[in-house]
Amino acid sequence: MTDALILSHTLNGNIRHIEINRSKYKNALTASMYLDLAKALQQADDDEKIRVVLLSGNEEVFCAGNDLNDFINNPPSDKNAPPFVFLLAINAFKKPLIAATAGPAIGIGTTMLLHCDYVVSSENTLFKMPFVQLGCTPEGGSSLLLPQLIGQRKAAELLLLGKSFDAVTALDYGIINNVCAAGEVIQSALDIATKMAKQPPAAMQAAKALMKAPLLDQIRDTILIEGEVFAKQLQSDEAKQAIGAFLGK
Repeated sequence: MTDALILSHTLNGNIRHIEINRSKYKNALTASMYLDLAKALQQADDDEKIRVVLLSGNEEVFCAGNDLNDFINNPPSDKNAPPFVFLLAINAFKKPLIAATAGPAIGIGTTMLLHCDYVVSSENTLFKMPFVQLGCTPEGGSSLLLPQLIGQRKAAELLLLGKSFDAVTALDYGIINNVCAAGEVIQSALDIATKMAKQPPAAMQAAKALMKAPLLDQIRDTILIEGEVFAKQLQSDEAKQAIGAFLGK
């Protein structure tokens, strides 16, 4: 048993499994966890033995978004803030990145999936991007990526209204690749990771780079612009009231 909130270990010699390990708080992310995630991604990118990365929570919970208490105490103020360090790292990640989700995938727990190459979700996954409901604004490049992926109308429904949606809907939208039974998501994602790890690694990375190239810089710039707006809006009275009301519940 470890107290580390971000676990990182190697499977089958060439798959790096990065696991969010704060299930008591539904894997809500703190400033230090964002930095640890970014570090784990960079280490995997730099390790020549690693061909694929699997990002997960556990079979019950993926990520409930920001830890709002920590977020209030450590509000992001510029591009060097921990959440943006992580988001820029996941956007720039060069190797195949597979995510496995179960339970809540809230806020950044959904938007980070837009940067993954393959997503397997348990049938009990619940997605939600409640930024506006909390008096904040979209992040993670989602204001660019989501409309491109599912269209302006559906994106507005999810980002402006903060509508919750299930794994079947996420599959229909193209946000995820596959839905599996509850309790099987880690193994299902590992099966995909194992198949990818058997592919020629240089070709895999080159193919990913080609697919990402047209939007890579635009996504990075969008993440930074979103960050500036987010940080400003976070200081507004309406954000403070909305977050306070949520915490009060």
